[in-house]
Amino acid sequence: MNGEFRRYLEALGEGWEDHLKRHLDEDELIGYVRGELEPGDVQRLQSHLVHCDACMAALTDVADFFEPLREGEEPIRERVLRREWKSFWQRVRAEERATAREDVPVWFRPRAMFVLAASLLVIVGFLSFWTWHLRREIQQLARQAQSERTRRAELERENRRLQEQSDVIKRDYESRLSELESDLAQLREPELNIPIYDVLSREFLLRSESASVVNHIVVSHTARSFSLVLNAEDQPKYPTYTIEIVDRGGHVRWRAAGLHRDRHGNFTVTLNRAFLSPGKYILYGQRGERLQRIAEYIVSLSYL
Repeated sequence: MNGEFRRYLEALGEGWEDHLKRHLDEDELIGYVRGELEPGDVQRLQSHLVHCDACMAALTDVADFFEPLREGEEPIRERVLRREWKSFWQRVRAEERATAREDVPVWFRPRAMFVLAASLLVIVGFLSFWTWHLRREIQQLARQAQSERTRRAELERENRRLQEQSDVIKRDYESRLSELESDLAQLREPELNIPIYDVLSREFLLRSESASVVNHIVVSHTARSFSLVLNAEDQPKYPTYTIEIVDRGGHVRWRAAGLHRDRHGNFTVTLNRAFLSPGKYILYGQRGERLQRIAEYIVSLSYL
């Protein structure tokens, strides 16, 4: 149907009302094209065609099959014409059904729905695994952080303990250093009237039948140092001598070798009261490298 005919139908049907309430069937369309309908039916079909694009499109297809022969065209038998028309109409409906199915969104088709559900399940599973993995890593990091905080706290406590110990050692060192400096300052000062004590050997006291073989020495609190004169007049003479001071525990507190007797045949030893604490000491005299003991001096020392 050309454009002029459509405009004609629209102008013709402006005052008409469509009472069909349906689409035209193929017999009505064929009859309309061939002019086989009654005038009243023609008017109703025209009124419907004006307002129905679907029937107008179908009329165009019918006109291609059933309109009157043009000049030079050979007539087609009725049976063949109707068979071809039915075949064409079946193809049209099949295409309409296919189009209707294609109009449905892809994600609503059963296979598409299955693929979509499977994809969502895989995604959810992956996200769950990843969330679990991240949670595990976060927990592990939290444990490591807690362990690190605990270790850091222990190191801080140990550092404080060592610092306190170092402070104590430092204070003790400073105190001892101060005492030594004070003693050294006193030793550098002149000292008058150093006490001198005669000490007799154990062998001499035994020969003289003394009541005790111990020399009791009491040093005054005003004396910083004192001298002990080891009497050795009655002892044999040697080129050199060795003297040891041993405490009651058997520990050697002082030792000197290569000594000589004074002009009186004695040995004079000057001691600082800070060098020996109160107690009992033994002084040995030994001969040269052979270390032959020649005398023993037992001293009981006390300070006022």
